[in-house]
Amino acid sequence: MLPTILVTGGAGYIGSHTCKALSEAGWLPVAYDDLSNGHDWAVRWGPLELGDIRNTDRLVEVSLGAWLVVPPLLNTISIDAVVNARIVALRSPIEGKVEQGVAPVGAEVIAGQKMVTILNDRQDSSFSGELKTERESLTRRISALDEQSSALNAMLVDLDARAVAYRNSTRIRTSGRLNEAEAGLKGAQAQAEEAASRVRRHRMLAEKGFIATARVEESEAAHRLAAAEVDRHKSEVARMRDELRSIDGNVFLGDGQNDVPYSRQRMDEVRLRLQEIAARRDEYFTRVEAIDSQITVEADRLRYQASFTQPSPISGVIWRSFVTPGTDVVIGTELMEILDCSNLFLDVSLAERHFDTIRPGSAAEVRLIGSDKLIEGVVKSVRGSASVSDDRHLAARLPSRKDRELQVIIALPKNIGSDAANFCQVGRSAKVVFQSRQADKPQEIAHVTR
Repeated sequence: MLPTILVTGGAGYIGSHTCKALSEAGWLPVAYDDLSNGHDWAVRWGPLELGDIRNTDRLVEVSLGAWLVVPPLLNTISIDAVVNARIVALRSPIEGKVEQGVAPVGAEVIAGQKMVTILNDRQDSSFSGELKTERESLTRRISALDEQSSALNAMLVDLDARAVAYRNSTRIRTSGRLNEAEAGLKGAQAQAEEAASRVRRHRMLAEKGFIATARVEESEAAHRLAAAEVDRHKSEVARMRDELRSIDGNVFLGDGQNDVPYSRQRMDEVRLRLQEIAARRDEYFTRVEAIDSQITVEADRLRYQASFTQPSPISGVIWRSFVTPGTDVVIGTELMEILDCSNLFLDVSLAERHFDTIRPGSAAEVRLIGSDKLIEGVVKSVRGSASVSDDRHLAARLPSRKDRELQVIIALPKNIGSDAANFCQVGRSAKVVFQSRQADKPQEIAHVTR
């Protein structure tokens, strides 16, 4: 146990150096000062007790208080610690005006409770209007394409009927010519047979001397002419039959004719046009489906932005409120802060030489200023002097730590945060006594920061 000594004026120039010398000599110097001329940052070798030297009651209280009776394992002491907690900031996801029913500062809330409602009567629905206009334009184009398609299909039916009529009439004509060619062939064949018979007869008569040889030659020449006529008629019949087969395949051959009639050519053109219309219609229809999806998304967005009721994400106490009924807000405007009373802690600063003596899990005795009740705390973390603290989401502001001071976070029991009417004790000062693991070694005492 370190011997304790009270140093009046310990926050001044001479007093602070006196405290340093006493600490190096193995004493626990307790600085007593009203800071009228001294500074709290000068108290680095022991605790600071605020008081006026003329206030005898306060002086007796300090002289005979807890600083003069320190158990052996409670010899690292910090004072003026502050109860702290994290806060959750609620921000507006839409722009508009805050409605009635904003919960007041200090109100206790539970998770899921409705906190504030925002109405937006200035929504920009121009994009939705543009989508609907484009959809109407595409719908009219699809209707026009459908009308063109119907007209072309009707033309296709008419052309097909004309093509069938043309094919039938051409087949009838070609069939008639084929019949004539076949009849001519039969006549030519009969004449050829007669000419052949005449040749045989004339040869027999010439052998007996009844006719001259010239008559035989004449009959032979007539036979050759008849045979040639048969060949010509056979070719004509074959050609007519080929034309009939081509006509059955919708191919028309002959003098003054194309292989395909005009109606068939027009039908091919109409079919190509119908394919183009179908492709364009599919393109427009796909675009209409996409616009319908965009219109649905835009309607949901407008409906979401028309009003929004912000629920509380946690149970706690409203720490600060930045809006009142009728306040105009934009996206990202901070509405309020909710204090999370479920995890209270103390933020303490000590001289960095205590880094190896205070470890996470170590016990600490906490006494809130104004209360005689001791609270059992547990060290949660110890951070070096060069570490950077993020206090953006803390209720109590953290002052800048002095050089070579470490930061100690002490977890407090959950029942401490049950006093919602007093903001769960957040911001309240406290004294802390750590259980040191090196009780036989002089300990440097430092000022606790918040």
